[in-house]
Amino acid sequence: TVPMTARKLNYYANEFEELGMPDRALECYLWALRLDGNSYQINANTAYFYKQQGRKVEALRYFQTALLLLEKQKDSLEERRYTNSKEWIEEEIGELEGGE
Repeated sequence: TVPMTARKLNYYANEFEELGMPDRALECYLWALRLDGNSYQINANTAYFYKQQGRKVEALRYFQTALLLLEKQKDSLEERRYTNSKEWIEEEIGELEGGE
C-alpha cells in the first residue's frame, strides 16, 4: 500500500468538501494536520473549511496558526506565493474579527 501523506489528505479533503461531504473533509484535514501540523497551507485550508461551516472560532484559530507558520517559512517560499498567501490569510482573519 502507498502511505498516506499530508499533501494527499489535503487534496482529498478539498475533494470531499466539493462533493458536499463535510464530515469526510474534516476527517482528512485533521489527519493531514496530525501528519504535518507545520504546514501553513493545510492550516489555512482547515481554517477556510471551518469558516465555510460557520465555525468562526476554529477558523480564526487555524488562520492565525497558518499566518505564524507562513512567517516562519517565508524564506523557503517564492516571494509571490508568500505575498499572495499572506494577503489572503490576513483578509480572512480581518473578516472573522469583524472588519472587512
